[in-house]
This record gives sequence, structure tokens and C-alpha cells, in this order.
Amino acid sequence: MTSTESSRRANFGERIIKNYISQILQIPTQEKGIDFLDEEVGLELKVKKATNKSTWTVHDYQPTEYLKKHPQHQLFWCFAKYHLKPEEGEESKEVKKADLEARLDHIEVWLLPWEWVNKKNCTKGKKCETTMHKTKGEGYLYAHETKVAAETYHTIKVGKDIFHIPLNSMLYDRYYELPKVHSMLVQYNLDQFT
Repeated sequence: MTSTESSRRANFGERIIKNYISQILQIPTQEKGIDFLDEEVGLELKVKKATNKSTWTVHDYQPTEYLKKHPQHQLFWCFAKYHLKPEEGEESKEVKKADLEARLDHIEVWLLPWEWVNKKNCTKGKKCETTMHKTKGEGYLYAHETKVAAETYHTIKVGKDIFHIPLNSMLYDRYYELPKVHSMLVQYNLDQFT
């Protein structure tokens, strides 16, 4: 598989996860710039497959650029890890685009305050001239799963999915009853069809 094919597959997977998180958190997605934005909150999504590397990649321009573009919003990082249902007799770790949505088993999401992505918590990567954003010439920051998971959260389950919400934050106030609200929405949607 070429790096372009791998990138397309990753982008397709990220779109599925992005739309899924948008439905659960009831926050609109954006096509460009920060991934989720409503009148109060902005979330920047970083996605990885559970069996892949132990880091999420952040473009090093994002922490300052998005803060400048959205000074009236409270911004958060949304680090998501998705798990796929195993397929019997699967020989390849690669998942075809058509199978990805059907094989999505559950996601785990950590929401962190914007200032969390910094030199203390992340590893700085090198500039890469072969990226889609090579005109910006940016480097990368790597958020390590062990550091992300080590923070203190209020953890909630929505079905099989797990959301880790930062305590004492706008997101905690907004989502601490998310499982209850989500089950009411699911029941409402089911009632419409019966």
C-alpha cells in the first residue's frame, strides 16, 4: 500500500469517527480548521486505531493558530482511539474502507484542555516536507497515550463507547449526564418508528 492510499484510508476512518462523535456529543463538525465548533466550544480531533502507534499527531501550528481564530471559544483536544471487531481468518491488519464502518466496535475518547498540548506533555517531532501541508512547513507534536490517560477525568460510558471528560470544565458541566441523555434520545428515536 502506498503512503497516499494509507492517508486516504486514515482520512476516511477519521471522518467516520468524527461524524460519530459529533452525533454523540451533539456538536457540529467543521470541514476546515478546528474539527468541532458550536457557539461556546471547539474540539480538535486526533484519531488512531487502537492497535497502531501509542501517540496522536498534532500539527505544531494548531495550538496557537486555532486559539487565535477562536478566542471567544473554550477549546479542547479530542484524542480518540477506535477498536474494530475482529474478523475470522483475517490475514491483513489493513481494513478496507467499505468494512471500516461495519467493523467499528467501540471508541474511547479523551477530552483535554487546550493548554495540555505543550512541550511538557508532548514530544516534538521533526518538520516533514512530504506531508499534505508542506506549504506550511510545520513540524509535529506527539501526544503519548500514557500521558493522555494519566490525567484525572470523569469517565462515562455511552453504550460500548467510553468518554473521559476533564473535571471542573465546561465539558464536564455539559456532558456529565451524557449516558442518560443519550439513552433518552435513542428511546425517542425508537419510539418514532413503533
